[in-house]
Amino acid sequence: MNAARLSPRLILAAGLAGLLLSSAACTPVGVAMGAGATGAVSASQERGIEGGASDTQIRAAINYLWLDYSGTMYRQLNLQVWEGRVLLTGVLASEEWRAEAVKRAWQAKGVKEVIDETIVDRSGNTGSFARDQWITAQLKSKLLFEKNVFSVNYSFETVRGVIYMLGVAQDQTELEIVLNYARNIEYVQRVVNHALLKSDPRRANNGNAPAASGNTTAPGASRGAAPLPAEPSGGYPIEGGAAPAPRSGGAITSEPLN
Repeated sequence: MNAARLSPRLILAAGLAGLLLSSAACTPVGVAMGAGATGAVSASQERGIEGGASDTQIRAAINYLWLDYSGTMYRQLNLQVWEGRVLLTGVLASEEWRAEAVKRAWQAKGVKEVIDETIVDRSGNTGSFARDQWITAQLKSKLLFEKNVFSVNYSFETVRGVIYMLGVAQDQTELEIVLNYARNIEYVQRVVNHALLKSDPRRANNGNAPAASGNTTAPGASRGAAPLPAEPSGGYPIEGGAAPAPRSGGAITSEPLN
């Protein structure tokens, strides 16, 4: 094992150790306060404390599996986990790496669904990282003060100006509010929604119902069927599994925002 490969492993191990320490019962006062705050947020989420803890374990396991394969894979992929549903985003250099990343995501205990939204680009161009981070921060900030949205129930990641959403919406009205905020942030090219409604039967069935979108994969597979084209909601580009009207077999897609 060379030094370049060892370094990120140690970084990840240190981060996981810190996470475990922060949730321990017997902790210093400062750490205990942090754990208490985290517990309060988890308790207010639809997935609850146990669900949040399970998702954290899944995230840690997948990150380790990626890092064990390649430090580059680990650095270039983004990972969102909600109620056992795993959303992969980022830019990889080959289809082989994409297939490997998906396969390893399925290996983590507790994974119920893997949604592959990764981009294959041999140039490795990830776009403007700073701008993508700014977009995500803007969206989170706006939703934090929106009284009609339970923002703790959503996870966002931005890649090349495209916002990817995961989580649980209380109802279609709340989901549309979130989507409208996302669509109207400067530099956003497109919004891809994989958040489910609170009443969605796929949640009651622990994610074992038919696939939420065309990019959902089976264990060991790299990608599912191509998404089905559909009308955008309200005239705006939107993709994802929580459509205004139920449909089977694919995501809602449209052209990018101008």
